[in-house]
Amino acid sequence: MQSNLESKSINHSVSPKVAGSPPPDLGQEQVVIKHVSELIDHPLNHILYDKDDDNRDKLRASLLKSQRKNGHANKEPVYITKNNYVYSGHRRKWASEEDETGELGYLRCIIIDRVFDPSWLDNPTTEEQEIQLLDDYNEPDIIRNQTSWPVVLRKYSVCNNIHYKKTGKYFDGKERNKWCAEKCSYPTPTFKKMVEIYETGRIDLIKKVEREGYSINKAYTEALNILPPVKLEYDKNRKNWVEFFKERPDCRERVVKYANDMQQQHLNININGKKIPLDDVHGHEQNMISTNLSNFYMSAMSLVLEEEGFKSFTPREEAGLPDIRIKDLSKQGYHPERIEVKVAKFNGHGSKTYISAGAGATRIVPHTFLLVVYDPESNRQFVVLSDLTKDDWTSNLKNTKCEMGMNIWADNHLHDCVFFHGEGFNDSRNVFNMNLKEVN
Repeated sequence: MQSNLESKSINHSVSPKVAGSPPPDLGQEQVVIKHVSELIDHPLNHILYDKDDDNRDKLRASLLKSQRKNGHANKEPVYITKNNYVYSGHRRKWASEEDETGELGYLRCIIIDRVFDPSWLDNPTTEEQEIQLLDDYNEPDIIRNQTSWPVVLRKYSVCNNIHYKKTGKYFDGKERNKWCAEKCSYPTPTFKKMVEIYETGRIDLIKKVEREGYSINKAYTEALNILPPVKLEYDKNRKNWVEFFKERPDCRERVVKYANDMQQQHLNININGKKIPLDDVHGHEQNMISTNLSNFYMSAMSLVLEEEGFKSFTPREEAGLPDIRIKDLSKQGYHPERIEVKVAKFNGHGSKTYISAGAGATRIVPHTFLLVVYDPESNRQFVVLSDLTKDDWTSNLKNTKCEMGMNIWADNHLHDCVFFHGEGFNDSRNVFNMNLKEVN
């Protein structure tokens, strides 16, 4: 039975053909009438759209109404390949199959110039192409369901798994956020939480958020079994990092070397013969240099600790956490094992050089800090490790930040520190002096 619907042209092109890839879609579409028993579900459609959890009563009623009024069930044609695989219209197919009146046996279909090969799904590249084509052909459904968390999360999971097959790695945070921005309209922090809920297997919570307006934060807390905050204890038997590094001069040297290797690579950024970071006209802000040096020492310390057998991490995507966390030494119920890095520009004297910190520094429990004082003009640095307490810090008048003069640090900690680079000492007048040493 041939429909007299006018055929229309659509560009169904795919990437250039490679071994095992689908052929390009070319030519005019054919419009035909097909019995639903002839139509085959695309294998990926069951992953992207949940057949079992989809109420099709209204759709079936609409198809019946159209069949009785117009002589055909579906106003919107079903898109199928030459070998009858469905690319768009699965719900119309399912609703017709489930009809008990016997009136919905046929659907109007558009045959695209394509023959689907199930073996394409064995290749991550061609599998990814199929995902994209399903998206393209289901654009109206995507718009309809773009706020549907079950659809979006299933689709993300499929794409993430394909990425793993191709690269050996799942999406990182940046790639996850890029996918979110391109494929849906949710804010990336919200999307991240829902992905984590989905990965716990708590589909029931996903449905509660979607259908019942359940709070995403509540669902997230429940799925990840996040307990209310508890007061952490100070571990008096925590690792003594000062003694650890005193016994390992090679580790101290590596920390300084790694950090300054990174610094030099950064400072040597060259555009049109100009070393941009320190350029008088086009250079970076002074505080940016301090920030970069802080990050370089943070990464260097973490790398060296890893080389020494510790499970050390930086807060790569978790702003606000300690600079360096040593997870294998952290104990439940206690403050995490950590090392903080603080950097300051040298102001000519210990009493004039200040280390800055956040407003909470006056409330910290004792833990280890790596202090870096640098002189950009002479390429010299003073680097020292010691434990600091809340008593080392002073709040400013507005309570927006804290600071510590290096002379104050010397009064409190010159006796219990370890120097990584340069040295510090009290002169004959008991005034603290910093001897900054040149770095390579």
